[in-house]
Amino acid sequence: MQPADTADLVTQSRTVIPNPRTRLLDSARARHGVVCMHEALALGVTRSQMRTDIDRGRWRRIPPGILVSTSAPATWHQAVAIATMSTGGVASHRTAARLHQLDGRTD
Repeated sequence: MQPADTADLVTQSRTVIPNPRTRLLDSARARHGVVCMHEALALGVTRSQMRTDIDRGRWRRIPPGILVSTSAPATWHQAVAIATMSTGGVASHRTAARLHQLDGRTD
């Protein structure tokens, strides 16, 4: 008897194990398309895979170590996510008020 391949094992056990790229996209969706390279590596995406995805236009690299999904629209929220992730900082004052919908804006 030949050993089953990975796809067969997943089917037989009915356990769906999302691949690292899928988990990275899921994480990016939660943050307006923005993730950091450390997170990608922690989820199991290799540097080679990230280079390939950047070269193919799936991600943009924004130094230092920030990745932005090209399928996500550029929004104010995305800009805030990029700024806070790239500096390790937090949003404060008017930005924080807007994020928490305390600025009176309806958009």
